[in-house]
Amino acid sequence: MRFFVSIVIVMGGASVAEAQYAGSTIGLVATGTSANDELTLGGQYSLGIEGEHRMGVGNWKGTYRATVGYAQSFRTTGRSLFPARVDAGIRYDLLEDRRRPYFAAAFSYWQLTNPPSGYVDPTRLVAPALRIGYEHYFATEISLSLEVGGAWFLVVDGPDPILLDYGIGLRTHY
Repeated sequence: MRFFVSIVIVMGGASVAEAQYAGSTIGLVATGTSANDELTLGGQYSLGIEGEHRMGVGNWKGTYRATVGYAQSFRTTGRSLFPARVDAGIRYDLLEDRRRPYFAAAFSYWQLTNPPSGYVDPTRLVAPALRIGYEHYFATEISLSLEVGGAWFLVVDGPDPILLDYGIGLRTHY
């Protein structure tokens, strides 16, 4: 009888643990960006929904993710944006356990859907981006991640500013 009980416990634990290795995630994310005078964007915080899909072998993963949400300027009330961001790139997990520090390189596309009046800079921005982060699994299918990164925006006929961003996310894996 003990043998069968131990088999059931091992099988149940193994099937639940598979979720942390699942390729798809969805969750809530809170991010912030530094001020950038060249883009005439003040420092902002945003709240949004983020989905990500990972595919790969071992610690290397190809990733793509989409983030949409609400952004508000730190300095100016009433200056809100609804940005959408899509990233495609690679991620390397330094560990494969519940604690996963990682670094990633991606190509980002940002779309500002409702820029403030008088905004003359581009509303569609592309950038190579680098990120480092830490992901911690609290349960087998729920993780908390912290990350910082930088994006080098490529602006036609203008300066190519670097924008620093940071974020915290709570995700479920499926």
